[in-house]
Amino acid sequence: MFRLCVLGKDIYMDALDQDVLDRLCSDMGGDAAVLSIISMYLGKLPSESSGLHQSAESGDLKALAENAHRLKSSTAMLGAIRLAGILAEVEQASKAEDTEAAERWLAEFDAEKPRVEREMGLLEST
Repeated sequence: MFRLCVLGKDIYMDALDQDVLDRLCSDMGGDAAVLSIISMYLGKLPSESSGLHQSAESGDLKALAENAHRLKSSTAMLGAIRLAGILAEVEQASKAEDTEAAERWLAEFDAEKPRVEREMGLLEST
């Protein structure tokens, strides 16, 4: 765990990358824009997660790969590098039609997602 100083706040985190968030703040013109994006991401994450699970449960590996790819991009943009990497593995396994691997990586996604949600929530609330 390391100290993350972003958006003018000192918070101890390990699921978000400070450098990515700092660059995003700079690119977006400040904290308010980044907090707005985080809020939108957190608002959509439950339905995106549900979509991943529905695709996996129905055996639709093409949809699972597409959903993982879409969520991976926004996740990486917000500094959740580990979660984005897990989504990349879900995508790869789905494209390879390896259902077992896709399900294992989806379980990893489920384990990491709450950490990201908690840390992003801390940024929103402080």
